[in-house]
Amino acid sequence: MDFLEYKARLWNTDIRNEKGQIMHFDKGSFLALIDSDKELFQSLLELYSKDWPQVIQNIKQGIQSKDFRAIEYNGHRIKGNLRNFYATELSELAYKVEEAGRNENINHLRETVVILEEGLKKLEVELQEFYKELSLCNQ
Repeated sequence: MDFLEYKARLWNTDIRNEKGQIMHFDKGSFLALIDSDKELFQSLLELYSKDWPQVIQNIKQGIQSKDFRAIEYNGHRIKGNLRNFYATELSELAYKVEEAGRNENINHLRETVVILEEGLKKLEVELQEFYKELSLCNQ
């Protein structure tokens, strides 16, 4: 069970797709934000796909070297990316990473980063699938 499934069970709130699977972002809010602009979506998706692995790597290196500033900065950076997609649950996790860096608190940070990384991978797949759906609809 990943973080979103756990939280959904705990709070009984989640966003599900038509197959009943938990989604890591809010499609409707995201489309409204970008005014259904497919080119903007493509640009944001490319930036996200290129950026998040490096950010996670920077956070992991920050944990290993106890570079709290790097942890805070990169947590903040990925949080902003996630908010672009209305990935609320994941942005909350990124905020926890950011705060841990700010407060110089590594307790449970490695576990949080593992869960965040798993969610970021799933989000990328969901975004790519959604982009393909939109592309097929507009042909």
